[in-house]
Amino acid sequence: MIINDSIKLAPVSQKPRSQKLRLTINDVTGNFTVQDEEVDENVTAGMLAQTVARRFEFPSETVYALRDQRGAYLDDKPLKDLKQVGDEPLTLTPKTHLGGRL
Repeated sequence: MIINDSIKLAPVSQKPRSQKLRLTINDVTGNFTVQDEEVDENVTAGMLAQTVARRFEFPSETVYALRDQRGAYLDDKPLKDLKQVGDEPLTLTPKTHLGGRL
């Protein structure tokens, strides 16, 4: 029997495990809060906003966004890529357009 030992097998790669972030999210009125929620770092800010809005039983036909403590909208990117995501609470707000032309 001839064994070909020139073939090298690559190690089996495993998907890196997602990290969990602990976030606190308040609605814009301060009446509703999700505190210390564990969220997958790969979830986008937009997906998280819509999920939290459903949990608060807010109207489903409205688009929601997250804002940081300075009032800036979080980009719709994975949370791990956003520098605003950290220890400070986020605010859930309806994503509005106040007139004007685009």
